[in-house]
Amino acid sequence: MFFDTFKALCDRRGVSCKRAVTDMGLSNSLATKWKKTGATPQGDTLNKIANYFGVSVDSLLGPDPRQRAAELAEGGASFAILEDARLVQFPVIGSISAGYGCVAVEKYTGDIELIPFAGLRGHPEEYFVLQVEGDSMYPRLIDGDRVLVRRASMVENGKIAVVIYNGEEATIKKVKYLQGKALELIPFNPEYKVKCIEGAELEHCHIIGEVIQLIRNL
Repeated sequence: MFFDTFKALCDRRGVSCKRAVTDMGLSNSLATKWKKTGATPQGDTLNKIANYFGVSVDSLLGPDPRQRAAELAEGGASFAILEDARLVQFPVIGSISAGYGCVAVEKYTGDIELIPFAGLRGHPEEYFVLQVEGDSMYPRLIDGDRVLVRRASMVENGKIAVVIYNGEEATIKKVKYLQGKALELIPFNPEYKVKCIEGAELEHCHIIGEVIQLIRNL
């Protein structure tokens, strides 16, 4: 329904629903009305909302975000460019452990994230969105955060990356390359140990992407 699209746009802009309607000079009760009744604004109100977020009216009246996420994921698509080409829809294709010992599984959550096209370096197909689970990267990343990841087989020293190790386990960590062909996976939370990948283990370890952007809904 319309409120889901409106809420997603507010999250991307970093404002509350109440703040957004106030900024537009609309009644504070409108967002609550859209949420509770499933109503869709019309006419001048719809145009104000489109102008505020810099999107087209057609994109505001598109399918429910969860439905759209399902359609994208089931169709094998990792993104969809909205009609006005200012925003890109990314389905949240799965979760990534901030700890160790979790098998990598790609499974869409039914949610989407809207990312400004202008903020992407390269084509949208180079990116995907994951949800963080666990607290080993606290306070930089917390449980429930989402991250925009750019596909890459290598990252610079000190960058945060999504890493597959032991063949099928996945984690998100700061990466440090060591002399002698070794790789350290470094948590930010001091309660967790640094994991060193070396020797034969390196054959079953590879980076699949660099974390480009933190997406945190407050």
